[in-house]
Amino acid sequence: MVLGDLLLHADRITEFQLQEALVLQRRLRERLASVLVRQGILTEKLAVTHVGRQLDVLGVDLSSQTLDLQLFERLPLEFCEQNLVFPLRFENGWLLVAVCDPRDTALLARIEARGMHVAVCVALEVSLRHALAEARVALAVGLMKIMPNVQRDIDADMTEIETPDEIRPFRVAARSAHEATLLVVDPDANRRALTEAMLTRSGFRVRTAPNAGDALELSSRGVDLAIIDATMPEFAAFDLCRRLRLQRPNLPVVLTSAQQRGWRFARDVQGALGVAGYLEGPFASSELVDRARAILKLGPVPAQTVELQQSA
Repeated sequence: MVLGDLLLHADRITEFQLQEALVLQRRLRERLASVLVRQGILTEKLAVTHVGRQLDVLGVDLSSQTLDLQLFERLPLEFCEQNLVFPLRFENGWLLVAVCDPRDTALLARIEARGMHVAVCVALEVSLRHALAEARVALAVGLMKIMPNVQRDIDADMTEIETPDEIRPFRVAARSAHEATLLVVDPDANRRALTEAMLTRSGFRVRTAPNAGDALELSSRGVDLAIIDATMPEFAAFDLCRRLRLQRPNLPVVLTSAQQRGWRFARDVQGALGVAGYLEGPFASSELVDRARAILKLGPVPAQTVELQQSA
């Protein structure tokens, strides 16, 4: 039985949800279970359980696992990224791996050719890609264990990634705005340019990025505060927050969103992601400036700057 029929038979999805997911699957070129998780229709645990039943193998929920990155010494990360496999445990000459297609005997043979017996379980494609990406970031900063959060449903619990030290309250040394560098991350070019111009007029140095990859590169060069648009595709903003916390645990982050979700959502996001602030639209440009200055302990906006903002 194919996965869609299995989920329909178990009353886990509706026919409409299935058809909608199939359309999205063709666009994303991902497996159906991964698409349903991205949409928030299924949790990772539920999705991978049904995939395991379909293929008659054990399904593993990677977000519930503490992953030991030392296992990449046995199965190199580059190999794992190329073949979409994640090593989970090594014991008595046997390597337990998670793959998205346990029927890929050629892949299993390539792993065994490295001198190990292989036991296999199935994980979601999106989960494997996400976990491997987090593993690369973690290894770059010296972490040897992660507990990845691959669930894209914003209402699900979001387990924080382990960081090198305990996450401490932000303590930013006071400085002038001219000495503070802000990173603005927004996929919309017009909105990004407007935010950059407004913050520059307020005396900040500003760097901008349209996506998470560019943002991580710019952050590594040294910024004092990151401002991230929360409506980036498929909740990429949340993933970026976690990666920034791995890269620079004490970098303050402000999330902005044009969507109104209410104070409860804002509180949950701040608690789950450890961000310093969350601004919902519509908000005045002065609110963002005030929030940045407060986090960076710069004091109130000088009168001259206020006049410039009002005349802009």
